[in-house]
This record gives sequence, C-alpha cells and structure tokens, in this order.
Amino acid sequence: MKPEISKPDSSFSDDDILFMHLAMRLGEKGLGFTEPNPMVGAVVTKNGKIISTGYHGRYGGAHAERSALEKTVEKDTTLYVSLEPCSHTGHTPPCTDIIIEKKVKRVVIPFADPNPSVNGSGIKKLRNAGIRVETGLLESGGVYLNRHYLKYIIEKIPWVTVNAGVTIDGKLSDNKRNSQWITSEISRSVSHSFRGEFSAIIVGSATVEKLT
Repeated sequence: MKPEISKPDSSFSDDDILFMHLAMRLGEKGLGFTEPNPMVGAVVTKNGKIISTGYHGRYGGAHAERSALEKTVEKDTTLYVSLEPCSHTGHTPPCTDIIIEKKVKRVVIPFADPNPSVNGSGIKKLRNAGIRVETGLLESGGVYLNRHYLKYIIEKIPWVTVNAGVTIDGKLSDNKRNSQWITSEISRSVSHSFRGEFSAIIVGSATVEKLT
C-alpha cells in the first residue's frame, strides 16, 4: 500500500536528505495526537543552515509549515516538509498561503498528498506562485511515517496491527486460565507503546470479563 509516486524531480544533496530526515523525525512527535490528519514535520533552511522547525502536534492545531514559518522573517528560504502542503481551509488556513506570504524560494517534499482535498493542488498553487517545488525525496520514509493516514485515505480502511503473546503451541494460559509472562520485557514495552499509536484496541470478550 502506497500512493502513486513519480521519480524524484531532481538529484538531491546530502543536506537535502539530512533536513528531510529531520522533518520526518519532527513529524513523529505528533504520533497518536493528529488523527485523522497526517503527521507532518517541517524544517526551514537558508544557505545550508536551519532557520526554524515545526511539526503538527495535535488535530486542530497549527500545521507543521505554519508552525515553522511563523518563527522566521527570512526570505528566499528552503522548506522541507514530510508531506505536500495543503491548499484548502479546514480547522486552519491553507499552508500554501503562508509559504507564499513568507516568500519561500524552494519547497521539498517526499510525494503529493493523495487526500482528494489536496492531491497535487498544493504543489500546483506553489509553482504558480513561482516557488520551486521538488518531490520524491525519501518517499519510502514519508509513506512509513504516515502509514495509518495513507491506508485510510487510499483504501478507506484502518491500519490494523495484530499483537499476540502466545506460546510456541499457540496458548495464552493453561487450562485453568492461570497465565504467566510469555513475552519478554522488551516485547511488552513495545506492545504498551502501541496503545498511544492506535485509536482503538480490540480484545476478546473473555479479557473484558476477566478485567471487570
């Protein structure tokens, strides 16, 4: 499952790769708080130096591009964003507006947002304003970052992860329902982290009855 992605518009530099990695790491900070919006990070640079950064921290809050650009008055900058900037009004104004307003010179993204409300319109609006927009940088990382969002936008079904701690013969407990730890401490820690990543947790009725 992935959106349709074209080949990179240009060859990217080591700095481009470094700054996009940073944008994606910033986007990860919104994990569990941005749904149904995507997780997005943004990095503003000039002459190879970071000017400001931002990320989408929660649904209804400022988008990454606005969060980053509101912190600077520099012109002719390069903006690295982990997803195509939006060009429509929702809970917040279009991100393309502040990009144009701040006179950003170049915008770099992994791929176009397949959401029907965006779907290349942000790229088109920026290019029509004379801004250089380049796509295709670290596309696989961008897809992984927003795997939940893209699964729903493209296929209209949620991203589901199955987590089961069972013995080699497929058991959860003995025949008297006396259970012991089957998984390791590391595995349990990873499982616990899933609780903040997903919007819902599904368990069997017996588990609910046991806990109530």
